[in-house]
Amino acid sequence: MTRSIIPSPRYQAKGSAPRDAASDRYNDRLVKYIPAESVVLYQTINSVLASSGMQGQPIHWIIFFVILIANFEYMRKVLSIKMPSQLLISSISFIIWAVSFGQPFLSLSWWQPVYGALILPLFTFIVPIYAPKAKMD
Repeated sequence: MTRSIIPSPRYQAKGSAPRDAASDRYNDRLVKYIPAESVVLYQTINSVLASSGMQGQPIHWIIFFVILIANFEYMRKVLSIKMPSQLLISSISFIIWAVSFGQPFLSLSWWQPVYGALILPLFTFIVPIYAPKAKMD
């Protein structure tokens, strides 16, 4: 299974043959929009930092931004994802997952952990509804 979203056709000319590949369904898009490798990497590093007593340190912000940038490049170069909307949604997905783990956002005075607990399921439920349309030549 490719990690690139298979878009649905925007329109199909009368009498034309159907496309070879079926477009991705909700469940397919749900899995493909979540950058699992980056989320696991981020959570693992956060766990290591927490066990070493480095809670609330600036290192959490550095790790967050490094993995955010690396996530984008990983999806683009390693997974060969070319669709800008998928790259954007997957990057936002990483941010949402990071928010749900707490660090580094707990260092913000206005941040409450419940925000992440609410944002993650809402985002995960709503985003796969977006089915990008294929560009027709």
